[in-house]
Amino acid sequence: MKIDIVICTDTNYIMPCGILFYSICKNNLMHNIVFHAVIDDSVTKTDKEFLNLTVNQFNMKVEYHLVDGHLFDSFPNLGTGVYVSKATYYRLYLTEILPQSIDKILYLDCDMIVRKDIGPLWNIDVSDVAVGVSADGWESKIQIYNRLQYPYHKGYFNAGMLLINLRYWRENNVLGRCLDYIEHHFTRIVSHDQDVLNYVLQDEKAPVGITYNFLENFLYKSDTALFDYWKYKDEIDAVKNDPAIIHYVASKPWNKNCQNPYKDIFLQYKSETLWKGTPLFRHKVSIRSIIKDLLIIFKLVKPRKDFWDYASIETLHIV
Repeated sequence: MKIDIVICTDTNYIMPCGILFYSICKNNLMHNIVFHAVIDDSVTKTDKEFLNLTVNQFNMKVEYHLVDGHLFDSFPNLGTGVYVSKATYYRLYLTEILPQSIDKILYLDCDMIVRKDIGPLWNIDVSDVAVGVSADGWESKIQIYNRLQYPYHKGYFNAGMLLINLRYWRENNVLGRCLDYIEHHFTRIVSHDQDVLNYVLQDEKAPVGITYNFLENFLYKSDTALFDYWKYKDEIDAVKNDPAIIHYVASKPWNKNCQNPYKDIFLQYKSETLWKGTPLFRHKVSIRSIIKDLLIIFKLVKPRKDFWDYASIETLHIV
């Protein structure tokens, strides 16, 4: 089965991107995977050579789509958050960037590990909607809905995994509607294109299950969670020890101080790749970003030592 997978990145995320590619290939040899890397000119020839070598060993390929990153310099809220770059907005333009012959894609953020066959995800029917999604770890924050101005009951998804119906996006002018929202509601946008997509597609989405975008937020103790813990408890309990796709949304496993319970999964895959000798590092951030993130953390949740419900997590196995 042919599956088109899209990532958007600059040079800063090439290492986790390559490890993501490796994990996909290793666990999906039964499929014909075509990777589409939407990149800007910060991505070097060496970066591309490393990505190519990673997938070519599995007889798969990467197609590169170059965008002018400077066109996104004025998009909302750039320069905030520890790990966000303007590359996050590239995915809004996928209908313009990718070949018109492609009607469906699986978009993945680079800070993920794919542990299982993605065929069942790919086969989910999204023919009548814009996108297949799973819940965000901050889904229950009423401030999100009040800020974006749409009803709470419609939910808020995490845009790190999107099963996108590109045909629907073209026919229903999703890009134009997203740009219109950005133009007229610039100050409402905090979580970048994720906010935009949640507002614009509030009635045009279908759930695909949190196993395909399992966030560390789902492991917070119930009294620190910012989602409806009891709404998702059974689903979380069923998949937390064997999720199909792990998404490292906050605590990044390539950082020395990472406290993510799933960090060893990433490190195991890393040890099998061309990046096995790459040392872990501390992410360099601006003082402004550090202060902002600390204010968010200490206002909304308990100190980090209380975040995780470690006792409920068993050791995961590498496939």
